[in-house]
Amino acid sequence: MKLLWIAFYLVITSFSYGQDVSEFFTSLEAEVEFVGLDFSQVKMVGLSTRNTSDEVQGDCFRAWNDLLLQERRKYDVKRAFMKRKIFYNFDMLNRLNKKIKPLEIQTDLSPQSFSTKKLQLLVDRYDTNEMKSKYGLSFVVHSLNQFRERAYIYVVVFDVATKKILFSAQTSGDAGGFGFRNYWARTVYNILGNIRDYKFRTWKVAIEKQALVKKLSPKDQRK
Repeated sequence: MKLLWIAFYLVITSFSYGQDVSEFFTSLEAEVEFVGLDFSQVKMVGLSTRNTSDEVQGDCFRAWNDLLLQERRKYDVKRAFMKRKIFYNFDMLNRLNKKIKPLEIQTDLSPQSFSTKKLQLLVDRYDTNEMKSKYGLSFVVHSLNQFRERAYIYVVVFDVATKKILFSAQTSGDAGGFGFRNYWARTVYNILGNIRDYKFRTWKVAIEKQALVKKLSPKDQRK
């Protein structure tokens, strides 16, 4: 049992979760509202000044979110998270993204990973008054790394009523394609594909196993 506990621990260290997230992972009918890409703390690593200009803030951040809306079948959030229906509400994050100061997001150094506390502070800023679903889903963009040609994004599930984060996981995806917008949009497409193909099931199984371990008595865990 001790070895089993260690194995479960190693599986779940790449993400964190709360006890109230079970329905999100088990129900096709769970009410989920996708709020889009949160660029409020993004760093553009190794990108030129030209690509971190006011044009990026004014056009690209909004364009990437618009792309997820306009091409929902390609960027299939429903299928990735195994939901019959997902509501889209990007207005709040589009407003927050407009407040970014472009010159402050450019760097040649990879930023530190976001802690759960850091992610919670970001979600606390969300205006959820107009959200009607039980669960909120946000993609918090950590960095667009030109050196590695990858984007790093946190998948965050939160309780709309309380803004409490119920689940968070760091993901990443390769960039590709022609043009600045499409090159980085490919990262979201690849991340959604990974979630659809194996990550969602992996997260679900690990959470279920961890919940089972927690039900065991201390005596059982020592065996």
